[in-house]
This record gives sequence, C-alpha cells and structure tokens, in this order.
Amino acid sequence: MHKLYGTYLLYLVEEILKKADDSLSIKEIAARIIRLESSREQYNLEERVRRALSCLEDDGKLLKQMHRIYPNIHSYKYKLNQYEQKTEFS
Repeated sequence: MHKLYGTYLLYLVEEILKKADDSLSIKEIAARIIRLESSREQYNLEERVRRALSCLEDDGKLLKQMHRIYPNIHSYKYKLNQYEQKTEFS
C-alpha cells in the first residue's frame, strides 16, 4: 500500500480533480483515492486530503464552491481552476 502523505497525496488529489467533470467534496475525493476498512482511518485520510486541498488553494490552482444542503448547512466542493491551467508555461 502506498503511503498517502505529503507530495504524493497532493499529486493524487490533483489528478483526481483533473479527471473529474464536476466539483467534488472532500469525502468524494478520499473515496476515489482508496476506501479504508476502519471509519477512523477513512476520517484521517479525509483530514490529509483537506490539508492537500488547502495547499492547492493557497497556490491558486483550486476553486472552492459552497453548496447549500439545508438552509443552515453548507458544504464545500472543489474543482481545479481552468484559467490557471491554461496560463501555465512549461
């Protein structure tokens, strides 16, 4: 099993968001990486995904969209910034 930490996790999150057609929540991203047996391990993976998304958001590669579940409950979904991808120079 791969170690899902740091740079490799950041790479996996970015690749999953590139392949996705629509915005994904943290739980959806973590489930696409791997489904762990223990709910505690899955929660820990979601926390690491949250930190990876924070790094991508700080770099300006990510769009954070708020979705209303109920009138007083909101959830965030993430998508790669298409404008940022097109303006990168290789």
